Amino acid sequence: EVMVHVRNFSRTAVRAPLTLRLGERVLLREDVDVGADDRIVLIYPLDGGQIAALAGDSKNALLTARLEIEDELASDNRAFLAINDGAAVRVLYVGPGNTHLTGLLRFFANVELTSTSRWDAQFETASAHDLVIFDRVAVPPLSQGNFLLIDTVAPNLPIRQAGKIENPRVSASSVRHPLAQGVQLGDLRVREARRVDLAGEAAVLAGSADGPLIVALERAKLRLLYIGFDLAHSDLPLRVAFPILMHNLLEWFQPRLLEFPALSARAGSPFEIRLPAGDDTVDISLPSGKKETLAAATNPLLFGETYQSGFYAYKSASRSGRFAVNLFDESESNIGSRLPAVPAAEAENRPSSLESGLRLWPGLVGLVFLLLFAELFLAWRQGVTLYPVLFRGLALGALIFALVNPRIFRSSAALDVVFSVDLSRSVGQEGREKADELLRAVARFEHPETRTGLLAFGRTPEWEFLPRPKISPSDFGARLDREESHIQGALQAAAAQIGEARQGRILLISDGNENRGQVAQVIPWLRSQGISVWTLPVGLARGRNEIYLSDFQLPRQVDSAEGFEIRAEVESGREARAWLRLLRDGTVHWEREVSLRSGTNSFTLRDSLTARGNHHYELLIESPDDTLAENNLLHGVVEVKGPPRVLVLSSQPAGQRVLPRVLQVQGYAVVDSAPERHPLTLADLSGFDLLVLDNVPVFQLSHAKLENIERYVRDLGGGLWVVGGAQSYGAGGYFRTPLERVLPVDMRPPARLETPHVALLFVIDKSGSMGAGAEGGTKLDLAKAAAIAAADIMNPTDQVGILAFDANWDWALPFRQVGKGEWLTSGLAGLQSDGGTDLYKAMLEAHRGIGAKQAPIKHVIVLSDGLTDKADFASLVGKMARDGITVSTVSVGSDADVQLMADIAKLGKGRGYVALDPQTIPQIFTTETLLISRDLLIEKQATASVLTAGGPLKGIPQTNLPALRGYVLTYPKARAEVLMRVDRDPLLAAWRYGLGRVVAFTSDLSGRWGRDWIAWSAFPQWASQISRDAMRKMLDAKMRADLRAEGEAVKIVADLASAEGDFLNRLKLRANVTNPSGGAAERALRQTAPGRYEGEFTPAARGVHFVTLYAEGNANEPGIPVATVPHISPYPKEYRELKPNLALLSRLAEETGGEMLDGEKFSDGLRRLYTPSPGKGLQGRESWWPLAGASLIFFLADLILRHLPIRRFSAA
Repeated sequence: EVMVHVRNFSRTAVRAPLTLRLGERVLLREDVDVGADDRIVLIYPLDGGQIAALAGDSKNALLTARLEIEDELASDNRAFLAINDGAAVRVLYVGPGNTHLTGLLRFFANVELTSTSRWDAQFETASAHDLVIFDRVAVPPLSQGNFLLIDTVAPNLPIRQAGKIENPRVSASSVRHPLAQGVQLGDLRVREARRVDLAGEAAVLAGSADGPLIVALERAKLRLLYIGFDLAHSDLPLRVAFPILMHNLLEWFQPRLLEFPALSARAGSPFEIRLPAGDDTVDISLPSGKKETLAAATNPLLFGETYQSGFYAYKSASRSGRFAVNLFDESESNIGSRLPAVPAAEAENRPSSLESGLRLWPGLVGLVFLLLFAELFLAWRQGVTLYPVLFRGLALGALIFALVNPRIFRSSAALDVVFSVDLSRSVGQEGREKADELLRAVARFEHPETRTGLLAFGRTPEWEFLPRPKISPSDFGARLDREESHIQGALQAAAAQIGEARQGRILLISDGNENRGQVAQVIPWLRSQGISVWTLPVGLARGRNEIYLSDFQLPRQVDSAEGFEIRAEVESGREARAWLRLLRDGTVHWEREVSLRSGTNSFTLRDSLTARGNHHYELLIESPDDTLAENNLLHGVVEVKGPPRVLVLSSQPAGQRVLPRVLQVQGYAVVDSAPERHPLTLADLSGFDLLVLDNVPVFQLSHAKLENIERYVRDLGGGLWVVGGAQSYGAGGYFRTPLERVLPVDMRPPARLETPHVALLFVIDKSGSMGAGAEGGTKLDLAKAAAIAAADIMNPTDQVGILAFDANWDWALPFRQVGKGEWLTSGLAGLQSDGGTDLYKAMLEAHRGIGAKQAPIKHVIVLSDGLTDKADFASLVGKMARDGITVSTVSVGSDADVQLMADIAKLGKGRGYVALDPQTIPQIFTTETLLISRDLLIEKQATASVLTAGGPLKGIPQTNLPALRGYVLTYPKARAEVLMRVDRDPLLAAWRYGLGRVVAFTSDLSGRWGRDWIAWSAFPQWASQISRDAMRKMLDAKMRADLRAEGEAVKIVADLASAEGDFLNRLKLRANVTNPSGGAAERALRQTAPGRYEGEFTPAARGVHFVTLYAEGNANEPGIPVATVPHISPYPKEYRELKPNLALLSRLAEETGGEMLDGEKFSDGLRRLYTPSPGKGLQGRESWWPLAGASLIFFLADLILRHLPIRRFSAA
């Protein structure tokens, strides 16, 4: 397929003919319509055979798309593609024969294999073969080309033979290399291998304790893979890794397989030309016809002269081809004004033309010179003396020069020195301490002509003080983001404050590790300004070690029970002991005390997973010899493929949990857990397709867990099925929680619903222990907030009272009607915690106070967090119950007498709650208020009816449904789809929330209400279909998503094809990015090729980000999730690059004329720093005032001479 992307930047719709040509032959021509400021994507199917037949040469098919339209920029109305068919890979095998290897090579397409038993002079021509394999034979010296060495080495390589190894224990290296992609060599079996030593830099792909076994080497034009054993002496040819390794080898030596066979580049961007090893030059023809010959110094050759759009041709000794260059830059093509549009009304009021003035001074100056010349001429003709005229001319000339103000320069010793101090994390306190030491040392260099400034920087530069003559230490009060080092910005900010006509020097105190900006871009500018940069290397404090995790590799996806390797690298500045821990899904999976050596330490272990979904790994290194803790943790996520995975959280006893067993029989992978025991992190939830909450009260879920459930549904497209019960919905505290937002039903009845009058009394413990907690979040503060929230959901005519107690009782707020409730807030503001605890006296007063109230419902809620004196609570509460007063209790914390509080609730015919987390107190109060003011639990026998026979209820019997013995009263939301109901109330309702689907079933699936329902013969089918309907839906497509870090951003590349293999085009693809803190951001993806979509996002924090790709539906249609892909954002580079970059600091000083100072012996260097260079500084002095004075003197002389009796001279 060929994709044509047309963008209209104008403010009007455009129709234009589009022509697609193959060479000079027109393939198609059609009119395309593009809306104002809009874009369209056009896809045209093309057959390779058709292209070959039309082009006559399938290796060089030239496609051109052209918009036949007249506009202001014609260069972007054409686009070019050059389709090149890959040439064959020529492989020469030299050896006694290897059936495994040669058989595999013949399997690969485009491989031409030649075999010989020994190396001969006829093969010396390096360009004759793309790859040469030496297998157990003598190897000549190698200088350029691509080679595979098997059980042999060349004499000039940095690989030295040192004997034999018997039965080496092979371990895979954690090094990242193109050859190691997808290759697992950790448990390779080798009978005998060569012992070798490496004398230079090379990538070890596999090795043992005795030395490397598989090595990749690359230098200049030489690429080589060394295998240190006979293939027949190992099981490598029998492993899946063998063909993958050979495929990677061919791709590394000579990339053959192009994702898009059309070769194209953006104008101004370099294009890679890969040439055979023996080709030293290449001829390139430009679209203009100009030809260039370049030396192939590197491979691939980077050709940068891509400034013309059109077709380029290249030809070397053994290879030729074409590529295309296009403008493809929307910022260049959009030539419209960037200024905001002017409103029509404002435009009408503007004058049609602007008045422009005429410059008068040139004419006036010319007139003065003309008059002066005329005066001189007349004086000469009349014989008048010329002295007055001469003085007037001199006065005028001096005045003109004064206006020009020529400057007189002289040598100057004025000097500005700016200390630019790196305060980023990688430097620690060393930069600050070194700067203070230097500022104290340079105090003796104070001079009236010398100024010193102090600039601190991290992510951005901040001035401590601008250049000034007085030198003083600084406390470095600037608040900096220390997570990055922006050396370029610091140098630019420092150079901007160098005074005019003053010599400028910058002392950069840094480790030279830049991770923002590029110093190389500012060096030419500094050199042109004459500003020299002096450098002083600093790093972490001397004598301290730094240990950090530098790499953590996991496969992104594995099959169930498949073994896989986990690779890690730990860097240490010196030998040290440390603990290395691997956590899997929050629990320690592996730990070991390790001995670290100086440099890189590699670790490999194997693991396997059976449970489908995402599994979160954390690798942690700990050592008392470490300095920074921020770089000691790395994350990883492994996805296990398998059947749909369901997480069932239930508060029911284990014997009454019917739903998990039914779903397991239906083929789902079910995880059954108690709600308080499961972590419910977003990483954990992302691995499930459906979450079932079976009669779960909100008090068993923290607020963070509730928010994660909402994000799981809304942002990740997960499914949620909430099953009712006596502890669910309104009775379970769902009101005003994230869970209520997700559900298709409301907990609170409509305002018009009439409810009985209520008298509610809160008995609140205000003893000293209730003051525990943070300011504004103590137990007492939460109890106050809970009382206000509970009153807010009551009718205005209901009555509320608050009785506070410690050792005595006190009516904090006597009974009165709720009204608007503002009196509660002001009345509770003065309630403070103090004293002991005597609940019995408070209960006596509560009985007296509420017993006198005339209300159908009288309810008392008692809250306490401590022990109380023994008393006859049973008689008191029993009497309250006989008087029609119900009592519920809330025990806060583990110190409360939970048993006493539970007995009070039982005798008082109420409910007893235990709030181990004080944050749940407001939800308990509102739940109790709803329960006593509304009949939320409908416990009577009722029959369900089906409203929608299709969808999840397709095939379910519509009549003779089993009876239900109760349900929770709820109310459907506006967009909810009610599938089943009982009486007038919803029984089964569903809707889409964000990307996910939510189903609410308001009865239970246990023996209390749903006894007959779970015994129903169609129940397994019903439960399975409801689960499948709610389960996460994915677009039926083949998808590959790649997340690539590019600077601060992460690029999303998604390829989509249908189940039949056709590209999916013109999708409105979007990405929902959920960061580790729970926030979410939307990003649009743009189609860039047939079936390919690209976008980007910037990680908000370190940790696991979940990128959910989904295709937008049409109007009023929900989006369809495509996939959820995790992205691991590690700790910043600031914590990785900890050794001073001496090469950059040295280059910066050398190229700008500065020096690199020694951090220990800097006295002489500081003296040179503060010594101005003679003759380098030039100070200009203005000359207008002496010239203006001279003009005045000449003018006065003219006046005097005109009044003196001077004799005239005769013209004769």
